[in-house]
Amino acid sequence: MQNKQDYALLSLEQLKKAEKKIYSQAITAAVIIGFLFGIIIFGLLKNGFGFLYVFIPAILIVMVYKQSKTLHSKLADIREEMNYKQATNKSNQ
Repeated sequence: MQNKQDYALLSLEQLKKAEKKIYSQAITAAVIIGFLFGIIIFGLLKNGFGFLYVFIPAILIVMVYKQSKTLHSKLADIREEMNYKQATNKSNQ
C-alpha cells in the first residue's frame, strides 16, 4: 500500500512539487484530526460518554495520525534530498 519512492532520482522541480503535495496532505490530516477532536468535545458536552461521539472519532484520529506520521517522514526525506541537491548545485557553480 505504501508507495516507496526514490527521491534521489527526481529533479529539484519534481521534489518541490512532491513537497508541496505532501505538505498539503499533512495540513489536511491536521484539519481532520482537529475536526474529530471537536466532535469528541461536542459529544462529551452534549450527550456524555457515548460510543458514537467518542470511540469512533478516536479510532479515526489514530488512523489519520499514523498516516500523518508517514507523511512527515516522506516530507523529511524530500527536504533532505532537496538540501543535498541545492548544495551540490551551489558547489558546481
